[in-house]
Amino acid sequence: HPHIILDNERSTRLLRGRIGMLGMYPVANTQFAKSLAQVLKLSTEDSPIQSFDSKDLETCLGNDGRAFMGSTMIKDPNTGKLGS
Repeated sequence: HPHIILDNERSTRLLRGRIGMLGMYPVANTQFAKSLAQVLKLSTEDSPIQSFDSKDLETCLGNDGRAFMGSTMIKDPNTGKLGS
């Protein structure tokens, strides 16, 4: 069974000064939940640019070891250097 471990120290470092202490962990948890939902959504939808399908998700969850998840905004999607 997969285990999900959150790096609270990193979350607090990224949010410190932007959010009050009482709201820090709820915001960090919401951000993580949105990232996980994005991965699950990508694994169920067809897309001409998709590189992660349900079989990839099954492989990730079925293997021992660690997986790291993150996302970023693409400033210029017309650039030819995506994925390089």
